[in-house]
Amino acid sequence: SQLAGREASAGFNATGRQAVDELLTTAHLRGQPAEIRIVADGEMLALSAAPFRAEGTPLLMLRVQRADVGADAPGGSGALAELVERTPDAIVVTDSGGHVRHANPAFLTLCG
Repeated sequence: SQLAGREASAGFNATGRQAVDELLTTAHLRGQPAEIRIVADGEMLALSAAPFRAEGTPLLMLRVQRADVGADAPGGSGALAELVERTPDAIVVTDSGGHVRHANPAFLTLCG
């Protein structure tokens, strides 16, 4: 709720904000996913933005993860895992081969 209505880049320093804004603009204009890596608070982060449509409205999904965590790593931040479990949005996490690693309750309800 604290982030609602704020720019996605708001939590980054000036350099990071500019990079995130450019990432989002690139993904939106090209209509294709885009990725970058930045350093924030001394940590390397991998960010990706993927365009999609919901009810005809063009949107972007922004993913931020520590760059030292592999795409197939089952672990992650406990706070992030809790958020995924509690969000009303349907979320499924797959590995790089497309195999489901985790599906939250909202996703399971959506799929029946």
